Amino acid sequence: MKKLLIILMLILFSSQVVNARLSDALFTEYLEGCYIGAEAKGDFSIKTRDMCLCMANIVDQNFNDEDLVYLYNNPSKYEKFIKETVKPRCKK
Repeated sequence: MKKLLIILMLILFSSQVVNARLSDALFTEYLEGCYIGAEAKGDFSIKTRDMCLCMANIVDQNFNDEDLVYLYNNPSKYEKFIKETVKPRCKK
């Protein structure tokens, strides 16, 4: 029984937990793209910057680089994700 518990603990501790995480470069690019879009609209307030950071964090939590590229290539799915997941969580 002890062997089984030890083996189980080793497996649990040694296995990697896979999180959907963007690379630092893509996270920065996403965040800066949001900032540039806000500046182009003439709205670069603290609230807008906070919204951009919130959006980037949610995208980072839910997608890896490949997933985000896939979403960008499917605008209707990206817009649906933003509308249903990001905006409700980032509104303040």
